[in-house]
Amino acid sequence: MVLGAPPLAEGSLGQGGGDVNLPALHQFEIQSPLSAEDALARISAHVIPIKYFRPRMAIGFFLIHADTGRDRFEGQVFGNRFDVRRLINYVNVFAPRSEGVVRSDGARSQIRIRMMLPDVVIAVAAVLTLVLLVGAFSSDAPPEAYGLVVLIAIAAIFVVLLGFWIEASLQEAVFREIFRA
Repeated sequence: MVLGAPPLAEGSLGQGGGDVNLPALHQFEIQSPLSAEDALARISAHVIPIKYFRPRMAIGFFLIHADTGRDRFEGQVFGNRFDVRRLINYVNVFAPRSEGVVRSDGARSQIRIRMMLPDVVIAVAAVLTLVLLVGAFSSDAPPEAYGLVVLIAIAAIFVVLLGFWIEASLQEAVFREIFRA
């Protein structure tokens, strides 16, 4: 008996919480009619190698470069795994990085995908929030201003998470289309 856990939850407490999604983490599983080899071939056909300096032309908010497309990714496929990021035609630092594992399930395959915010976005958001809070609380501002600073920090975190979830849902739809699920 685990103290504080309802009887239905006891069985899953020691299993690592695989079904729990943190705010900036999206995990899901796709049951594909493709074999594991065919699924890996499908994702490989949509992945190009990482280029840190990809030539592109900006037109307003949109970026034009030859390698993009709704279903194009950059990254790598190795063994039964892939680590990719979707190439998009607009500026969006919230586009998640996706790691996937393809497992054989008889004639079908099972693909577990985990999406997370890029580490740079998390670091920049944390530093900016910390600077904002430290700056406000170390100044001679009136106490009413502290509430405003906290609200601004919460709003910034909300915007980061909103951007992540919008991109994660778009990317999940692309993965389901690629694996025909």
